[in-house]
Parts: sequence; C-alpha cells; structure tokens
Amino acid sequence: MGKTLGKTLDKAKVDNDANAIHLMHTANVIRSELFSNSTEFNGAFNEHCQNATIPPTLLTLVNMMLEGPANFESSDNQAALSIAQLIIFNAVKRARRTCSSDARHHSTIIRHSHSQETPLPLYMGMMLHNATRKAKLVDKCFKLGLSVSYQRVIQLSNKVTNAVCEKYRSDNFVCPPALRRELFSVAAVDNIDHNLSSTTATSSFHGTAISIIQFPTFENSGVQRSIIQDLTSSSDNISSVVLPLAYSDVPPCILPAGDYALPSVQVEKVVTSGVDVIASETEWLNRVCNSIENSPCEPINVTWAGCHADICTHIPHPPPIIAMLPMFQHSAHTAAMIRHSLTVVAQAVQHVNPSQIPVVTYDH
Repeated sequence: MGKTLGKTLDKAKVDNDANAIHLMHTANVIRSELFSNSTEFNGAFNEHCQNATIPPTLLTLVNMMLEGPANFESSDNQAALSIAQLIIFNAVKRARRTCSSDARHHSTIIRHSHSQETPLPLYMGMMLHNATRKAKLVDKCFKLGLSVSYQRVIQLSNKVTNAVCEKYRSDNFVCPPALRRELFSVAAVDNIDHNLSSTTATSSFHGTAISIIQFPTFENSGVQRSIIQDLTSSSDNISSVVLPLAYSDVPPCILPAGDYALPSVQVEKVVTSGVDVIASETEWLNRVCNSIENSPCEPINVTWAGCHADICTHIPHPPPIIAMLPMFQHSAHTAAMIRHSLTVVAQAVQHVNPSQIPVVTYDH
C-alpha cells in the first residue's frame, strides 16, 4: 500500500511539472507574437480592425478555452475577440512592481504602450466618455484593464479634431468626414438657445447650428471619404484647434432699403392631369363611408393622411447620415448669418455631390 501511494504521488508531481512546462512554452509562443505586432489608432474603426490586431495563435487559444479544443477555427466569436484584445492591451514585457500598502492610497497610473492599444479598450473609453462625460468612470474601467485612461481619450479626441481642422484649413471650407460622396444632401439651419437657469450662471449661448443630412439607399450607399491619414503628426493641444477663416468669419450683410429685385428664371411649366388626384380622394371617401356603414372588425385608417400613407408604396431605406458642422456664436435670424449659412452649405454640397443644387431649410 505504501509503495503504491508513493508511486502515485511521484507521478502526480511529474505530471504537474510537465503541465507547467507546457504552459510555459505556450505562454512564450503567445507572448512572442503579442509584442511582434504593433498597431496605432488612425482615427477610425474599420470592419476588420478587431481581427487585424490579434495574432491567430492567441485567438485560437482563447477560442479553444471558451468552446473546447475542437472549436479553434472560429474567428467571429465576439467574446473571444474581446478577451484576446484585453490580453494584448494589458500585456507587459516586464512584470510590474507590487505597490506597498502606503502607496495604495495614492492613485497610480499604469501607462500602456500605444502600439498595444487594441480597438476594444479604445472604443470602451470613448464610448463611456461620450455617454457620461465622467473622468472617474473612464479611469475606473482603465484600472480594471477594460479601457484606456481618460487622459488618453482626451488626447486622441484632440488629435482627431486637429487632424480634421487641418484638412478644413487646407481645403478652405468645412465638410464633415461622415458625409459621403454621390448622395443627395439637405441642410438644416436652426438657432441654438441655451439659457442657464442656475443662480450662479453668468452667461448664456444664442448661436446657429448647421446640419447636413444625406439619404442613402440600398442601391447607392455613397462613397466613403477618408480625410484622416495619420494621427502621429497631429497635435494634441486644444489651442491648435483652428477653423478656416472662410468658415469662422461671418462677413457683414446690409439689406437694401428698397424693394428686392428678383432675377428672372426660365421655368418649364408642366401640366398634369387631375384624374389620379380625384381617384385617390374618391378612394379615401369610400374608405370612410365603408368604415361607418359596415363597422369593420379590424381598425383602419380613416384620416386623410393615414389613408394616403397606406396607398403609397413603402420602400425601406437605410438610416440617413447626419453631420453637424461647428456652431456659430451669431444669431440665426440675422441676414449676415443666413447668407453665410448658404455659402457654407453650398461649399460642402458642391464637394460631396457636385451635380446637386443645394437645399437648405430654416427654422426660426
């Protein structure tokens, strides 16, 4: 009995040592690939950005741990992609020193290498900051190893803003990068009024906002525009955010005292038959009479708008693309601001869709 127990203990010790050696070799193989690939955030997340930043061996290992050794070829498991990205983000070449009990009371910032910033922690930090604007929440997730720090989020935001503004200054007009080419575009100009109700408030804002809306279809989704080439050369200083003078400066405008002389325009008059209009109105009246006389079991639209909405052919469309231009401090109801809005919109629409006549709506 004693000899059998001794052999069992010796075998267990040998098996544990062998497993530890296998784990060490596996970790060395994975770590050699972790630090061989370097990725830098270029201002946007593309469709395949997650897979491009993960070594295949690491993704295979995580998939096998999550789904079993037989499932190692899956590359679309989001849980495996997320875990692999966090491993790369938190991996260090040298072990970190443990903090003493006194140092734990002080806030220590672990600096990650920018070359190991995978899309997930960058997205998490930007998403949290955009949704809450709370630095403590972003830094709490940063200490948990789930996102980049608040300082890094602000740095990247300033870099992207400076890169976009640099493109604006070189073009001498403003056209947001979210807008696509070869799409019909409509602009909306409205006043922005922000009256602070706090008793300690000392100022308020009365400005103008310009938004450009595009309407893609499933047949024509537009052509993507890429205006951010490299963020490494962009400044992260907020003082470098400068718009072109052609956009930020609103030239004065003096309206004439007399009557306006509108230019003559050649318009071709098209006469349409009223038979279709009368037929649609008759159909609406018949629907109303039928609902009153027969009392249908299922509810129907008896209003004029509801009836014509049912008659119209419903064509599904993808969601519109909405881009807001930098706001102005000038009031929207002034003649100078209205004329400048038309100029700004015409330049942006001419850039993305040259064959279109600019369309602008105002709401005062």
